[in-house]
Amino acid sequence: MEKRLLRWMPAALALALGYMVITTISCSRGSSETPLAQVDRPARELSMRRVSTITWYSNFDKAKEEAKRTGKPMMVDFYADWCGWCKELDDQVFPNPQIVDAAQDFVSVKVDTDRNPELSMKYRADALPLIVFMDADGKVLHRIEGFVPAVDFKAEMNKVFR
Repeated sequence: MEKRLLRWMPAALALALGYMVITTISCSRGSSETPLAQVDRPARELSMRRVSTITWYSNFDKAKEEAKRTGKPMMVDFYADWCGWCKELDDQVFPNPQIVDAAQDFVSVKVDTDRNPELSMKYRADALPLIVFMDADGKVLHRIEGFVPAVDFKAEMNKVFR
């Protein structure tokens, strides 16, 4: 029994050491995906610092107040937790540096359609994902229906200012 245990000991140690090295390396690198910040207050002015995430409001009315205060249009992301394409937007499009930079010209807000059915009906969020660009009074300026890759999404964002 002891000979059998001793024979497997070097392999077990090598395996454990390899696991520790891989775990240490992957943890020290951090995640390549940038989480989305959700706040109910305006972002502070950033001087000479690159913004790495979109600042999302979770309260539509507070986002509207901020849009009125700043004169910026709103980018409203109508989503649902069960929506796979909404998650793809969150994972692939919103962390993109070009989208993050362009989003600084908007007041961004996420609206959960399951928790805000009246608002969802008002802006015809029948299919998800839906991005509605609007002014501070709620007038729709542009809509993106369905998943759009980052390159195309940026072009759609630019249409708001034409």
